[in-house]
Parts: sequence; C-alpha cells; structure tokens
Amino acid sequence: MKMRILKQFIGLVMLLLLMSQSNYAAEEKFIYSSKDRRDPFIPLIGEGGELLLPQEMKFTEGIVLQGIIFDPERESLAIVNGEIFKEGQPVGGFMLNRINERNIILIRDGKNYIINLVEEE
Repeated sequence: MKMRILKQFIGLVMLLLLMSQSNYAAEEKFIYSSKDRRDPFIPLIGEGGELLLPQEMKFTEGIVLQGIIFDPERESLAIVNGEIFKEGQPVGGFMLNRINERNIILIRDGKNYIINLVEEE
C-alpha cells in the first residue's frame, strides 16, 4: 500500500514538473544575434550571375533598404537609411543602379551589390 502511494506521489510530482517546464518553454522567446556572421537569406550570386563575396558584402553593411515604391512603368523610389532615392543617384559611396520590387542594386567600381528589403517583424 505504501509503495502504491509512493508511486502515485512520484507520478504527481513528475507531472507537475513537466507542466511547469512546458509553460516555461512557451514563454521563452528566441532572439537570433548574427554578430559578424553573414545573413543566410542574402544571396551570394548577383542577378547578373556574378559572385558576391562576403568581404564585398561588408562594404554595404551600413546601408539599410527600408522601403520601395516600385512602378515598372514610371520612376521607382527606394528608401535607404531614411532618405528617398531614385535610380542613378549616389547612395553612401555607391550609385543606385536599379530598383526592383524586393531589392536594389548598387554599383561601385564596376561591381554590383544587391541590398534586400528589410522585412518588419
């Protein structure tokens, strides 16, 4: 009889521990910190098929594409670091070569750099 009560007590304690752990895990929020690692969602191949090397990507590190107003029939606009730019304008030491629906292409020294639109979470 004592053994049965002891088993029930241990089972109840284990159940309570499992329930408290599941509540803890549900409240925990994971935050990813990239530090010095490359963003895995930024392509390594440009639209023209050229290879974008990680050291070349660091040139564009301070450039944040915040928004795009895309119109294939008229002039598209890009919001970069809080400022509005058109194709052909200088952006942080680069030339804004092209504005696409989801990214822009910057050019410097004959090389293209693709900057993807930052998605709000």
